[in-house]
Amino acid sequence: MSHFVHIMGRAYALSDLMESEGGYNAVLERAKRTAGYAECGCAARPPLPKLQIRRHGTSYLLARWPDQAHLHAKECPFGRAWAGRSEDAEATAPFVLRNGVLDIRLDLALTVLPRAVPAAPAQVPSGEARGAGRRTAGLLAFLEYAWEAAGLNSWSANERRSWASCWSRLTAEIGNGLINGQPAADILHVLRRFEPDKRAEINGALDTFLDRLKPKADEKRRGLVIGEIQSIQPSQFGGVLVLRQSSRRYYLSEEGYRRTLQAHGTALSGIGRHGARCVAILAVGHSDKGYLKAVEVAAMLTNAVFIPGDSSYELAMADRLIRDGRTFVKPLRHVDQAPVHPDFLLRDTAKETVIEVYGMVGNAEYDRKVTEKRQHYARIATPVVEWIPPGQALESVVLPPIKRGA
Repeated sequence: MSHFVHIMGRAYALSDLMESEGGYNAVLERAKRTAGYAECGCAARPPLPKLQIRRHGTSYLLARWPDQAHLHAKECPFGRAWAGRSEDAEATAPFVLRNGVLDIRLDLALTVLPRAVPAAPAQVPSGEARGAGRRTAGLLAFLEYAWEAAGLNSWSANERRSWASCWSRLTAEIGNGLINGQPAADILHVLRRFEPDKRAEINGALDTFLDRLKPKADEKRRGLVIGEIQSIQPSQFGGVLVLRQSSRRYYLSEEGYRRTLQAHGTALSGIGRHGARCVAILAVGHSDKGYLKAVEVAAMLTNAVFIPGDSSYELAMADRLIRDGRTFVKPLRHVDQAPVHPDFLLRDTAKETVIEVYGMVGNAEYDRKVTEKRQHYARIATPVVEWIPPGQALESVVLPPIKRGA
């Protein structure tokens, strides 16, 4: 099932619009100037949900129209599953959506004052709500939330996706919001896929963003960069990290390097591995000597088309579902307090079907959690497909048939 967007009476595949990175600029610019919007073709009947057309540099991006998330189909990347939860979130939640604008509160000081000047409490989030204040989230929770907000944790049959789609969707969904009370566009930079003919524009945008972070006499500033890790290696004073979309080096302290390897070893195992990727968000700033430093790193393992997975077995299952032309979602945890977290949800079946990948059977604590999951699904009468590697071959797993018309 291809996802189409209607622009001035003509249908375009969403994958084509996302992957082109400017190839449809003339069409989108004309639509923004005349109609003022595009329409999402996911709805079964009119009215078709509107989509915003936003200009970003020399490119035009599509984003969800405020207050119309409920009109989109459940499997649509602009749909209601994510937006509904965010709109219903308590005012003290880390991720809140109000009037179509994301308001994000992170457990990270974006401005660091000199040690001689005591930092105000509001500038150093603690991770907990203070009285009636906001709760905060860490970088990994934010990366997962951003991935879900952009619809990158879901897949539709016949979809195409490279880093171009990731950049386009993330920039459109997050770039218009607030992070720790500041415009997200000033705080977050999603690296674009590098293309030689756009070298000046791409490098210039990153330079402009990083220049805004240069320290002033009375403060040091930090920003967030999202990209795919190409390498992370030890250095003389700790570690050095390079992202695939840019040749810049980000330096880590000895403690920061050790902490990154320890906390994100599974995700980092995807670096350079066939069929896998390692996506990361970096909190970056300038050192006193002028080099770029990564003060904090969070990483996420994905397959080749950027569907997240918690293990190599989950990546293998995602690849199997894609080969079979299935429509599915990979639920992400971030700060969600759901009773269980399914590995995958099939959305093209008569009833939404859970897929669980039980790759650590034999561990007592893990087996206890498996039992709890099975009991939970039985209580709510949810269909479940299980895969128990490595003893069971992936291709032997029988998937329920696709519902006609799904």
